Amino acid sequence: MEFSAPQKRQNFAQKKNGNKTEFSLGEKSINYSFNDGNSGRSFEVDYESISFDTSTFQQRNSWFRNVGLLWMILGAMLTVWMSMDKGKIVPSIWLVIGAVCYAIYFVRQTKYTIMESQKGNILIIEDKQHDAIKAAIENKRKEYFRKQYANINMDNDPEREMAKIEWLMEHKLITEKECDELSIKLQLGIGDEE
Repeated sequence: MEFSAPQKRQNFAQKKNGNKTEFSLGEKSINYSFNDGNSGRSFEVDYESISFDTSTFQQRNSWFRNVGLLWMILGAMLTVWMSMDKGKIVPSIWLVIGAVCYAIYFVRQTKYTIMESQKGNILIIEDKQHDAIKAAIENKRKEYFRKQYANINMDNDPEREMAKIEWLMEHKLITEKECDELSIKLQLGIGDEE
């Protein structure tokens, strides 16, 4: 009986503005977790279940916006009241504090790249690790698809095998040269041994 050595997992962790993500990339799947301080989620998802399309998302803490607006309104009312009472404009400290909170709302934000999967969205925080994490996921997924599908199975219908080859090429999982080589093997009836 032969045992293969377990594949070393590639791990990443991100943290920004109270948001935390963790990625553990394996040979066939990703272990992913997300926590924003209020709630969290973790799951394992196979590379086949992750969409090739990505989108972006921007998160801001609405508490700063809401409190900032409330304190600016309170500050404006107190400023008017104190100005009428003293005969000159005396800005309330609440106006300043409200303006600072409102400014923090616009400055303190977290941007994400979203990779959709069947088990939930995978959020990658846009920070200094973002590009490395996204590339690692894409590379691991590419390795997985190449290992599983970049071959010819003569037991399958040739049209389905050709469609598989074209799909791999369309998603840039194989090169044009590899696509041509696989197409020629299919036409010649040369399958890959398992």
